[in-house]
Amino acid sequence: MYTNLKEGEKLRLEKSANLMGRKAAIGGELLVTSSRVIFEPGSLDMDTGIISIPLENIMETSLVKILGFIPNGIELKLKTGEKYRFAVWNRKEILSLIENQNK
Repeated sequence: MYTNLKEGEKLRLEKSANLMGRKAAIGGELLVTSSRVIFEPGSLDMDTGIISIPLENIMETSLVKILGFIPNGIELKLKTGEKYRFAVWNRKEILSLIENQNK
């Protein structure tokens, strides 16, 4: 984990994940904290940068199929209209954690 947690912020989950882009998947770690969802790219993809999404900016979460048929994706839709898709295992557990933190 590269990200420094903010004062009072607690790490709830850390899982291997791929950030699904238009042209390629970027491997890394997906972290869920008490206040954010964070994607940290692996050492080979550090030029991508760390993505930090405050939970209050997440408008909608959903289960998606990666490549249209692999049932291992989650999508986070932000209030800004941006969407992030991640390929992860145990996706229901992750979405449940995000949704419950966001209440």
